[in-house]
Amino acid sequence: MMKELSMHILDLLENSTKANANKVILNITINTHKDIIEIEIIDNGKGIPKEKINKLFDPFYTTRTTRRVGLGLPLIKQTALSCNGDVVLQSELNKGTRLFFYMQYSHIDRPPMGDLITTILSFIIGNKNIDFYYKHCYNKKCFNLNTGELLKQLDGDLSMLDNPDVYNFLHDYILENLTLIYGGKKDEIFS
Repeated sequence: MMKELSMHILDLLENSTKANANKVILNITINTHKDIIEIEIIDNGKGIPKEKINKLFDPFYTTRTTRRVGLGLPLIKQTALSCNGDVVLQSELNKGTRLFFYMQYSHIDRPPMGDLITTILSFIIGNKNIDFYYKHCYNKKCFNLNTGELLKQLDGDLSMLDNPDVYNFLHDYILENLTLIYGGKKDEIFS
């Protein structure tokens, strides 16, 4: 089992790249009043045939040729179910896929969020050709980031993200904005 939700998220985002998506959306919504965390990943990739959707939750089924098991979806389903949640996977061929999972926020078995900022930046830097949208809400306060806006700030050159100073600035920018929506509770961002 993965120890942090951010690692699950990175693994699931990578599925979108394997599906040849050029647009990926990540929505994270935490509502402590309703005691729920919801995570949604939407892409415009090649989609999944209906007859394969249920098979994807079987750890011994994979479309990969590099290994015999596919653990991303089975692990997140197991995690969600063990934390009073569930997973919904919807897909349409040549249109894309939507993965939505939720779980009880305060559940003792819920993995911590982990280093979500590094996850987001790793995905952006490793997939500069993907139009990436990230929305993070905490009790109705939201932060948005998308690579289209980022591209404007970098004068059209996402390769500038390879510059450590730009990377550090962006890391601090995301951290600062997440800290704002979490009401200054920096520790909760990673928990």
